[in-house]
Amino acid sequence: MFQGKSIAHLSFKAYKLNLSFACGPCATKHYNGGVNSMTYFWLKNPKSYFKVLKIGSENSAVTTALRIQITKFASQG
Repeated sequence: MFQGKSIAHLSFKAYKLNLSFACGPCATKHYNGGVNSMTYFWLKNPKSYFKVLKIGSENSAVTTALRIQITKFASQG
C-alpha cells in the first residue's frame, strides 16, 4: 500500500505485543475469480472487543513468516 511512498505524514499507534494479544491462523482469500489471492492472518488487541487488525500479503511465505514471529509474543487464538 505504501511502497515507495513516505509515511512521515501519517499518525499511527504502536503496541507492545504480549500474550494477551490473540493471533489467528493464516487464511487465503481469492479475488477476481480466483486469479489473485491474498494470504492473511488476524491480530486482536485485548483492550478492543471488536477491532481486529488483518495483516496480509500476496506472498504467502512472507505472511507465514511474519505470523510465526508475531506468535512468539502473542497467543494463538
